Amino acid sequence: MAKISTKEDGRPGFYWYPKDWMGAADVGLCSYAARGLWMELLNLMFLSPKRGYLLLPNNNKPDNKMITKLCRGDSVEETEKLLKELEQNNVYSKTEDGCIYCRVMKDRSEKEEQIKQARAEAGKVGMSKRWHNKSITRKNNKTITKDFPPASPRAENAKEKESICFDVVNAFEDIWETYPKTLGKKKALKHFISSVKSEVDFENIKTALANYKASIIGKEVQYIQHGSTWFNNWRDWIDYKPEQNNGKTENNSRILS
Repeated sequence: MAKISTKEDGRPGFYWYPKDWMGAADVGLCSYAARGLWMELLNLMFLSPKRGYLLLPNNNKPDNKMITKLCRGDSVEETEKLLKELEQNNVYSKTEDGCIYCRVMKDRSEKEEQIKQARAEAGKVGMSKRWHNKSITRKNNKTITKDFPPASPRAENAKEKESICFDVVNAFEDIWETYPKTLGKKKALKHFISSVKSEVDFENIKTALANYKASIIGKEVQYIQHGSTWFNNWRDWIDYKPEQNNGKTENNSRILS
């Protein structure tokens, strides 16, 4: 038997409404055998490359012989008879080129696709606002930002323009890979976005991280701040310089004392 495709959205099943089935006048006029064939066809149309249409995985229409095989029928003659009965009772419709389709399944699939596209567009708008007026695309499961031309009249000096064009997401990933205790990434990213908005900020946070890493040399892991904590107060480490006490750092002096 030909392999059926579920390429449209990969869902393994669809909703079934018993009252709709029992109350459908067109289906109710058909015989037991015709209703059984229609059930088989509904399954095939759900698994079709184009949801709701009776198509093979190669997008071709099956002939009556193939339909008999796919639906495990007894004979092609019986299949032709039952298909004619279903058509006479207006159970299914046909396209101009003769492809059988289920009206309800087709309409529902098109509506779901419209909702999906609307949500995707709304998501892009929301992400664009969140990432400082940048268009968002996806590539290899990573977020990549593309800068819009500066729209704000306040962007008159180099620092403001630099802030608008700064690629905050990729910058965070560069810093995060070098942080000594990568816990709390989600909150760390949130703090990073709110505080690092330009190349100048990025250089400052790199300096702060270098100072912090120097300060934790020799410390046990449990005394190293989680990423979610450090990224919330990283500016405290920009100008950090350990006080000297007889050649020893302030931290070592406290330990010795």
